[in-house]
Order: sequence, then C-alpha cells, then structure tokens
Amino acid sequence: GAISLHDLKETLADTEDVSFILALDLIRPFEYTVPDERLDRVMERFWRQDCERIPVLDRREGGRLLGTVSKRDILGVYTLEVLHRKTLLTKFRGVDRSPEDESTYVELPANYRVEGILLDASLAGRTVREARLRDRYGVTVLMIHRRDPDGRETSIVPGPDTELRQGDRLVVFGPDSGLARLQSG
Repeated sequence: GAISLHDLKETLADTEDVSFILALDLIRPFEYTVPDERLDRVMERFWRQDCERIPVLDRREGGRLLGTVSKRDILGVYTLEVLHRKTLLTKFRGVDRSPEDESTYVELPANYRVEGILLDASLAGRTVREARLRDRYGVTVLMIHRRDPDGRETSIVPGPDTELRQGDRLVVFGPDSGLARLQSG
C-alpha cells in the first residue's frame, strides 16, 4: 500500500498527539504496475487511483520497487507514438554511462525541438563547420541520414569536418525560429 499525502495532512491537522499513530494506520491500497503491462491498462490504473505517479514493481506478488511511471511519461509516449507528434522530452543516459545507469528524460527548452530536415541544395559540398548552421540559425546537427550507392541508409554522427551531401537528411536541434528559417532556405 501507500500513504497519501492528503491523508497524512488530514491526520496531522485533526490529531493533536500523533505519537501513537503508526504508518500502518494510514496505509491504503494503492495501484501499481509491472514492466510488461500495456500502457492502456496503466492509464486505467491512473484513472482509478487519481494520482500523478504509480509505482512499478518487478512482479505482481511481493514485487520489488523498480521506480515509478508518471502521467507525464505516458502522455509523452502517447503523443509521440499514437498521435505522431513531436514531444518536448528527450531521452538520455546518465553521466556515468555505465550499463546500470538508468535512462532519464529531460524537457527541452520552450520553443526548441529536434527536427528532421532535408539538406538544402546550397549547403551540399560544404562541411558542417563551413555550413555554420549554429551561427546562422542557432541549430546543431545531431545526426545525418544518408543513402549509400547501394541504396542502404546509414546514420552518421557528424564532426565539424563531415561533408554534407545532396540528399542528406539532417537531424537537428534548435529553436523553432531557426529551424523555420533553415527549412525555408
């Protein structure tokens, strides 16, 4: 179970001497989920519990706490996967980069996004440095998707000396205004 902050606050306000109250007195059943549960079922749990976060246990009975899932987490996935819209969250691994490091999400600044764009023909033949996309538009090239002569797509993490080629699709990060200017040529 869990102790609701609302219940705890109410108990503290209504009781002068709380020294005799045990955590067990305030525990109530609480919804939880497991890693392989479908998200639509998790949303039903949120509806029944009326909370912002639900614990994630490693198994149904006597499970160990793995973490929590929030309404915001699910809405981000829903927005991205179901509605095919861009999300304001991006996933990255922690500073240690060890296998045990948990991935986390950070909210992108307001009016910034990650966008895929087709390289403007006028930039073909220049290096990333020579294109000066950060200086001109405030955008950073995160990745280049390029077709090789056999038609296979490769993904390149560019350096400053990576040459931009006709047909490249760039994955860039930057402000909405800079991305709009870059896309309009």
